[in-house]
Amino acid sequence: MDAPTFFTKGVARGTLSHAYCLWGYGSEAARHGAAVAVARLFETEPFVDCLIIRPHGESVGIGDIREATRFLWQSPARSARKTVIVSDAGTMTHEAQNALLATLEEPPAHGLLILVVRDPALLLPALRSRMQSVHIPSAAGSESLDAAAVDLARQFIAFDPRARKDMLKAMVEAEDVPAFDRFAAAMMAELDRDPRRNWRPLKELSHRIRMMAEHPTNRRLQWEAVSSYL
Repeated sequence: MDAPTFFTKGVARGTLSHAYCLWGYGSEAARHGAAVAVARLFETEPFVDCLIIRPHGESVGIGDIREATRFLWQSPARSARKTVIVSDAGTMTHEAQNALLATLEEPPAHGLLILVVRDPALLLPALRSRMQSVHIPSAAGSESLDAAAVDLARQFIAFDPRARKDMLKAMVEAEDVPAFDRFAAAMMAELDRDPRRNWRPLKELSHRIRMMAEHPTNRRLQWEAVSSYL
């Protein structure tokens, strides 16, 4: 069941929990968009009863979480829920996570907390244990991706290590960066069809895509590292 359907059914049945972790190795924009879609189930934008917290600089601090706690305990103005979305929640400091843990031990009945994170392992185990995890796929489906890139991704996954090295060498020598980026998106989507089985290569791929985007690095070596986990 996809995330929108999961939450829509939860609202209809009145079975929503008070805290969720929305995670996935795709883009932060996709994860954040899924969280905002949940808030829209309760009210239309501009939001009054939904507070979105983003990192200040490199992290979400304890001051942000104290603000979130105060907001959650206020009575809703026009909807059934008071919703807090913490975007890029993996950047929360330990102090912030511990403060949030205290809130989740006795949450307000009308409160809904949504943490948006690339990898749940970035959260404290005690915090994860008090939340339901909902996976956000890297892409809606292969129909939204370049068909040639999808074919390459499927071949790459099926190939043996030597054939993968040969494919990577050819792609690097072609010096077609946009094609490599389309291949990366297709690989992420293909692996994300079974995230529980492929969590390690997904994690490695997500990490190394970030590295290649932010730093000058050898693409072939980065991809060979990912290949070792397939």
